[in-house]
Amino acid sequence: LHWPIPSDLIFCIKENIKRIFNVNPAEPDTQVIAAVTAAVQNICVISGGPGTGKTTTIVKALELIISVSKNKIIKLLFAN
Repeated sequence: LHWPIPSDLIFCIKENIKRIFNVNPAEPDTQVIAAVTAAVQNICVISGGPGTGKTTTIVKALELIISVSKNKIIKLLFAN
């Protein structure tokens, strides 16, 4: 994605954050930050120890990416 992020994409991301995460996008949340990063960057690494919410974050990030992607191909790589 090229910067600056288009305003229509920002609006779409904000609306979907409310639905997917059930949070106020004005308040910082590391899972939301990770999901938005995944949605607007070509590469995003999500890491953390056991029980930190990686799987939950990835599932919600994918939902966000799919909801804002317009027929784009999404490639995933998982490693442990």
